[in-house]
Amino acid sequence: MNFSTYIVYDFETSSANCNRCQPIQLAAIPIHSRKLEIIEDPFCSYIRPIFDKEECDKYNLDPLSEEALQVNKIKVEEDLIHAPPIRVVWDQFCSYIDQYNYKKTKWTAPVAVTYNGIRFDDIIIDRIAGGNNRHLKNVSNTLKDDINNTISSIKGDENVKLDEKIKKLFTLSRKIFSDNEPYGFGPWDKQCTLFHPRDNVDVMRLLYLYTENLQEIRSLSLDSIRDWLGLSGENAHKADVDVRQTAEIFIRFLKFTRKHALNAKFKGSFK
Repeated sequence: MNFSTYIVYDFETSSANCNRCQPIQLAAIPIHSRKLEIIEDPFCSYIRPIFDKEECDKYNLDPLSEEALQVNKIKVEEDLIHAPPIRVVWDQFCSYIDQYNYKKTKWTAPVAVTYNGIRFDDIIIDRIAGGNNRHLKNVSNTLKDDINNTISSIKGDENVKLDEKIKKLFTLSRKIFSDNEPYGFGPWDKQCTLFHPRDNVDVMRLLYLYTENLQEIRSLSLDSIRDWLGLSGENAHKADVDVRQTAEIFIRFLKFTRKHALNAKFKGSFK
C-alpha cells in the first residue's frame, strides 16, 4: 500500500527535443495518496533560459524557438526576461518536493506522476539533476555525425592549418565532454531523495491499458485525451494547467482501479 504523496510535474520548454531543450516553465501539484484528492499547494515558476545562440551552441542546447512560445503561450518580455534562472527555480522545486517526504528517506519520497514523462519530462529532470549530457546515449547519433563530419573535414583538406584543426577538435570535444554544464545541480547519488527511486507513474502509459481496445481513441496525446474526457482546452500547454488536468485524470482512473481491484481475486489466481 502506498503512503507516499503523488506529485504531478510538467515542463514547458524551448523546443521539442528533450535532450537539448531548455526548461522555461516548471509546475507541480501534490495528490494525497490515500484520499486521492489534490492538495491545494501548487508550484509554478517561469525559468529564464539562455538567450544567446552562441552560448546555447557552447552547451549543446536549443535556443528559444518561436514555435515553442506559440504552443506554450509564453511571452518573452512578460514571462521570461525577468524570470529566475534554472538553478534558483530548481532549488525551490527540490525544497517543495522535500516537504512531502514524510520520513526524509528515499523510500518515503513522493511518487512522480507525469504525462508522457518517460519520453520527455523525466529526461529533463535527469539532465538538470545529473548533468546536461546525462542522456548522451540518446543523442549519440547526432554526436556521431558531428564526429564524422569533423574528422572528414580535417582529413579531406590538406590546406586546413593546424590551429584550425585543433580548434575544430576542441569545439567537438567541448560538446561531448561538457557532461554537466550548464546543469548538474543534484541531487544525484545513491541516496537521492527527490522522488521515489522505484515507483513512478506515466499517465499516458496508464491510459493505454484502459483504451487500447477502444476504436474511438486515435491518439493518447494530452490534447486528444482532454477532448475525449470533456476537459477544457483553455490555456492548454501551460504547465500549471497541464499538471492540474493530469492530476484530475490520474485521480479518476486510480479511483476506478482501486474500486475494481478490491473485488478482483488476484491472489492465487494462477494456481
